[in-house]
Amino acid sequence: MQRFVNEKCQDFLKEGWLVNLLDDFAIKTCGTLQDHIRNIERFLQRMGEIEVFLKDSKCQWFAKEIPFLGFMVNRYGYWKQPEKLEAIREYGTPKSQKDVRIFTGMVNFYRPFADHLSVICKPLYDLLKKNQKFMWSGEQQVAFEKVKATILDEVFLVFPDQQKVFTIDFDASEYGTGACLQQHDSEGNLRPIEFFSYKWNKAEYNYSTPDKELYGLVLALRHWYKWLFGAEQDIVVYTDHKSLRDFSKTQLLKPRHARWSLVLEDYRVRLTIRWISGKQNVIADALSRDPRFVLTARELEERRSTQILPETVFQEEENVLLRTDQMVDISMDDDDGVVNTINDNGTPTATEEEEEETENDQELITKISLRKCQPHQRDITDNPNLQKEVLYLCHDHGMAGHNGLRKTLDLIARKYWWEHVSTNVKKYIEECDLCQRSKPSHQAPLGKLVPLPIPQRNWQHISMDFIVKLSQSVIQGVQLPHDSILVVVDRRSKMAHFIPTQETVTAEGTAKLVFNYVICKHGVPETVVSDRGPQFRSRFWEKILEVIGSKPSLSTAYHPQTDGQTERTNQCHETYLRLYSIYDNWASILP
Repeated sequence: MQRFVNEKCQDFLKEGWLVNLLDDFAIKTCGTLQDHIRNIERFLQRMGEIEVFLKDSKCQWFAKEIPFLGFMVNRYGYWKQPEKLEAIREYGTPKSQKDVRIFTGMVNFYRPFADHLSVICKPLYDLLKKNQKFMWSGEQQVAFEKVKATILDEVFLVFPDQQKVFTIDFDASEYGTGACLQQHDSEGNLRPIEFFSYKWNKAEYNYSTPDKELYGLVLALRHWYKWLFGAEQDIVVYTDHKSLRDFSKTQLLKPRHARWSLVLEDYRVRLTIRWISGKQNVIADALSRDPRFVLTARELEERRSTQILPETVFQEEENVLLRTDQMVDISMDDDDGVVNTINDNGTPTATEEEEEETENDQELITKISLRKCQPHQRDITDNPNLQKEVLYLCHDHGMAGHNGLRKTLDLIARKYWWEHVSTNVKKYIEECDLCQRSKPSHQAPLGKLVPLPIPQRNWQHISMDFIVKLSQSVIQGVQLPHDSILVVVDRRSKMAHFIPTQETVTAEGTAKLVFNYVICKHGVPETVVSDRGPQFRSRFWEKILEVIGSKPSLSTAYHPQTDGQTERTNQCHETYLRLYSIYDNWASILP
């Protein structure tokens, strides 16, 4: 049925005024009453042509509020249909896995309205695991009642408006993250569009606080991608973590941060991060710090660092460290002797002189850094010799096995910490001769450098980029002040156009500037090199280039060398502006 309707009413569905699921139809018109009547006539005529008959008793005409697909819908938003909740309200205590599966299936339908539904349902989901025996306890009963209460709460969600500014309130805590997508109504009040919350898994639980805050923002942007990516206005993010505002300025990124930065890159021009105090960030703070996110004792135990070596490798304070020269003295020819020594004592014991020296070392490592050290770790920042011995034990020792960076760091973190430990371990492993000679390389073969095509004529291949964050400058006869420059460079003649514009310019506005200042004067280019800004990644921009016969060439994120020519031109032009322009007259002196 659905496929049949999609084929026969494809034009209506594309125009947007017809909504359909199987045999349910809704006609919504944003225009006048005459427009609505015209759409109804077109729909009824089409139903007659395909011989689909409507039952009059089930139809509602010219309604301002209708039940549709289990919801009550009006022009402003939607909420849960009260009659549909009776089945959930009256649902009895499940007696089998099948009953649990039916119940969770019903409540999942209302997931957008429910805060932390997946967390509340966890005891119920545990009963649905493979080979899990059905045992209904007090924990499941409490979760069952909480789910019903959460679903039965009245929440009104408004429809997103692409013409308005989106606001995201988000916050991350030790156990999870929460966010609320909102927009202002006609009276200036913030109204929720949807709630979002997420509980950290085992790996994410160990992230640092800045990483949790950043990942929480990335998860929210991914979750609401369908609405935010096509937004025409700014996206304002409110957070109580100040470091997020400076993340875009970071030059050297870890692989994890680089992946997250690709998500933020989609919203680079329109995304604005603003700091507010924790007291003001009420909704998101409550979502992320919900008591249901707090880990149980069992979960905390599971999330501790996995022990790679047995405890015998790390003796108590009197023999925690082995001297390097003692380990060298062990005859490697006598393998049985080495094995017996380890089996009998756990690790070879130190001499009395070395034990005395070790005790002196312990005076240093008993200093605990309250700022960075964990309670179970000892700070040995001030003892580089001790650091070398710990590195030797955790990497070179026979029971350590010359492991890689992650496992070596995990092993060290069980007992010790010092400043720049990750950098030291990475350098130590990279300089380990035995690792370099014995371990296979898992790095993929390096690809060949692919240069940009060499232009054969002027304006055959162009590159473009924006200079942003300039002071506002007004040109006589133009209403809006300019705060950015669109730079377009011919890659053969090096001739450039500097076009004043706004930082919030859309893909359509960028296309108009390129047509008026470049294409009308120099013709259509074959390729256009640019960064991955939202103007150059939009479907509108891609369609424009396809129509005129140009091919887009996007640079790698955070790799400006791809478009090095335009970047170099930008540097020269910025220097020129600093030398010759007054604060607000730069737009009038552009070449």
